Amino acid sequence: MAIILKKAPKTEEGRKLQLTKEQEAIYRLVYRVNEEKQRLEFHELWNPEEKYDNRFVVMPLTSTYVKLERLCGGTEMKNIIGSSKDPLPNGSIHPTSWIDLIKIVYEKEEIKEKPLTCCLTKYKYSPDNIASSVSHHGNKCIVGGHMVKRGKGQRVIRGYFYLLHICQGHNINGLCRYYFKVKPAGTNALKMANYKQLNSEFLATLVNFADKDGDIDFDLETFCTENNIQLDSVFSE
Repeated sequence: MAIILKKAPKTEEGRKLQLTKEQEAIYRLVYRVNEEKQRLEFHELWNPEEKYDNRFVVMPLTSTYVKLERLCGGTEMKNIIGSSKDPLPNGSIHPTSWIDLIKIVYEKEEIKEKPLTCCLTKYKYSPDNIASSVSHHGNKCIVGGHMVKRGKGQRVIRGYFYLLHICQGHNINGLCRYYFKVKPAGTNALKMANYKQLNSEFLATLVNFADKDGDIDFDLETFCTENNIQLDSVFSE
């Protein structure tokens, strides 16, 4: 089962969200321990019905949320490769969803933009810039799409990713070679950390948990106090 971090350091923007205890309990992100690269790598939105082993660390959203970033109309975006577990907005696959997370952040940031509409135009663009229509483009089934700006690496473990409200017509792995454009009005995207570098002592402790059974509640603040480590230095990006 997973290692569940308690009292993990929050990002500056994460603190500003002022999530309720109930929201913090629901909206958590799952990271995989990469011992070789000494970092946590983003895996998926936490699903309480999923069984994770102890190679996975469950972190608060407030520790992984970087900021809300305004993307101007015409910004060129591409799908991330390997984020196909994105659930439907009605919660039929997962009890929570990425689109629900967008709604929460918009509410907290007092953003008036409507998250249940697709923020991308109806066109897809090939690598040689030829435009064609996206099949089934529309607003009937909106998901939280994991995307990067065109020209950035499309693998989920690199750098940051953006979470945008898009229709399922855009959210298809088969379209990874294409890029899309944000609608002329622009959109507000959630910028999230794809990975976090780890303090060596903390990494060694996580690795030692790999063979243990059951969920492990790990109080990071206590660990840092006992090992004379500054809490804010445990992670770096």
